Amino acid sequence: MSWDEIQLGEVIDFQNGYAFKSRFFTEDQNDIPLIKGENLGHGEVLWNKSKYWSRSETNGLDKFYLKPNDVLLAMDRPWVGGGLKFAFIKEEDPESLLVQRVGRLRAKPDLMTSKFLRYVVSSPANTIYLKNIMSGVAVPHISPDEIKSFKFKLPPLPTQQKIASILSAYDDLIENNLKRIKLLEEAAQNLYREWFVEMRFPGHESAKFGEDGQPEGWEKVNLYDIAEIQMGFPFKADDFNEAGIGSPAIRIRDIPNQWTSTYTTQEAKDEYKTSKGDIVVGMDGFFYTDVWCGQDNAYLVQRVCRLRANDPKLQGYLLEALKGPIEFFEKTISGATVAHLGAKHLKEIFITQPITETQKELEVFNSLMQLKIKLRSQIVSLKEARDILLPRLMNQTIEV
Repeated sequence: MSWDEIQLGEVIDFQNGYAFKSRFFTEDQNDIPLIKGENLGHGEVLWNKSKYWSRSETNGLDKFYLKPNDVLLAMDRPWVGGGLKFAFIKEEDPESLLVQRVGRLRAKPDLMTSKFLRYVVSSPANTIYLKNIMSGVAVPHISPDEIKSFKFKLPPLPTQQKIASILSAYDDLIENNLKRIKLLEEAAQNLYREWFVEMRFPGHESAKFGEDGQPEGWEKVNLYDIAEIQMGFPFKADDFNEAGIGSPAIRIRDIPNQWTSTYTTQEAKDEYKTSKGDIVVGMDGFFYTDVWCGQDNAYLVQRVCRLRANDPKLQGYLLEALKGPIEFFEKTISGATVAHLGAKHLKEIFITQPITETQKELEVFNSLMQLKIKLRSQIVSLKEARDILLPRLMNQTIEV
């Protein structure tokens, strides 16, 4: 059967989000999460960046509730960090509401399968189309009509199902790795809480505690005394590119994605480079902290900070110990427009340094961190394989 060229708007139901008033947003995780443009990564919803809406204030909002398999597309700054800001709602995702300037695309089931729609939106052809039509200087944006005007060849439903089945096999493996990473992160956080908050560390039964609640022999040491800290370099924006020319450069927006598509042709000293296993902190607006699992020898861009424990065996422990202080600063630092985390704040951080016997036990945090890096590397390989296959299936280079 032939593949007919159509416009995307012919086979989807499109809904723009509601103009929720930000002054009524809540931080209560028992309320309903709102999906804004900042919640969209490259193929995933960043739930940890959600604001919430009171469940008692939802009258008349029925059409803005999201359903499993809905595809979401950012309409402001839709192209960021070398990729399209889109995602889809999974069966296990929480009930959520759609915010203004995010588009919801829902396949018409008699014409298109939900999974196939996901791959139409993420296809290179649609990505290039949207990138080329973005308008606006301060805030690049796309309109609903522009989204619906994308032209592509639509295969019959059975062929759609076959293509989606092939590609979703890669996505299922990626999702499985992401779930394993989440479990590893929870294990590390729980272990840190048990050992250093609740003080049930190995050997705590026989430990002697001082009046400050700390075990004897332990001390609080300044972050700068136990770690090498490097701030990013102020590269010129004109030297950035997404064509892979030069050296990879890590921006704040790349930390959650754990990969950068930004490159710079400007040279800087090697001290500004980072490697897998380094801790990176975004220092503007959203103070994201994580171990870097992306490219080796990537430059740190200004407002991104790199940390390396002086004792490499304690790198995983340092990662967990930093999360609490950084989260505290994120909630308490205020700025005129964007909150800034600076060196002066990092100098206020003190880390618990256990006695030598307990330090040996801390290597378990390194083991969890290294496994996370390995799983992230597998995700990159799976995404690359899927993204090579996707356009070949969509343009009939490979028959199914």
